[in-house]
Amino acid sequence: MRLRNLQFDYKKLKAMRGEIPATEVAAAVGVSKQRLYNYENGIRDPSAAILLRLCVYYDARIQELANVSEDSLERIQLSA
Repeated sequence: MRLRNLQFDYKKLKAMRGEIPATEVAAAVGVSKQRLYNYENGIRDPSAAILLRLCVYYDARIQELANVSEDSLERIQLSA
């Protein structure tokens, strides 16, 4: 599921990773290291499923990584 009008916080995602190797995070959420870099640099938007996996990995709320309306948040949770 792709989300429209999602304001994803790429800088926050990159900051959350800190010194954790990109290969570790990428493997944990099921994407390539290059795709993770693309998310962190604003080149590509993650799908709802990947956004949820990133939140689980970092123990973060969706709202910490994205400006999400309540309607969109409900759709994300239903698609998981």
